[in-house]
Amino acid sequence: MIETDALIAAIANETRRQILIALAEAGPARPIDVATLCSRLDVDDDSSTMIRMHHVHLPLLDDLAVVRWDRTANEVEPGPRLRELGPLLSHSSAHLARL
Repeated sequence: MIETDALIAAIANETRRQILIALAEAGPARPIDVATLCSRLDVDDDSSTMIRMHHVHLPLLDDLAVVRWDRTANEVEPGPRLRELGPLLSHSSAHLARL
């Protein structure tokens, strides 16, 4: 199980939650190109989001094995530990939808 503080850090940021939800919804079929993933996020500035994806969000999520990020191919797929976040993500999504 992911350490509690790391788990909270992984979902503390709205963009990371959106990344994880998008990957969970896409399923394990195949990796998603990072640019395609960015286009699925509800963000204001795609260029700065792409920079933050490469330097902040994806490295953190990859280090936790929540996602697998292939830096060479620039693709992301669900990691082996994404399931551990499932209950928190579904609760978070359902709660946010009611607001």
